[in-house]
Amino acid sequence: MIHEHARARATQARKGDETNRPNPEWLTHSLARSKRRDKIDIAVDVLRVSKDGAKKTQIINKVNLNFFQSNRYIDLLVGKGLLRLGNPERLYKTTDKGLKLVEEYQHIQSLMT
Repeated sequence: MIHEHARARATQARKGDETNRPNPEWLTHSLARSKRRDKIDIAVDVLRVSKDGAKKTQIINKVNLNFFQSNRYIDLLVGKGLLRLGNPERLYKTTDKGLKLVEEYQHIQSLMT
């Protein structure tokens, strides 16, 4: 039954059925969202998420990274003094230097749009 339904939709699409075509506005919006993030975009996202303190799993989920990527970015940001780890609660928190970077990044982005 499922295969027959899929086959029928594929046949309609080949015949040029307009109901199966994506909305051009949706497609444009989707392509804009699917742009790959630069390393700086990801690093700034980690800093934003960690502004008020965040556990590693929160960073992974909110920034959409895997475990290995998160380790790489967190190690880089801690090494540069942009992020610090609070010991007893194991929360990562953005430093003043990191907050300044986020501000500057937002300013540059606003100039580009």
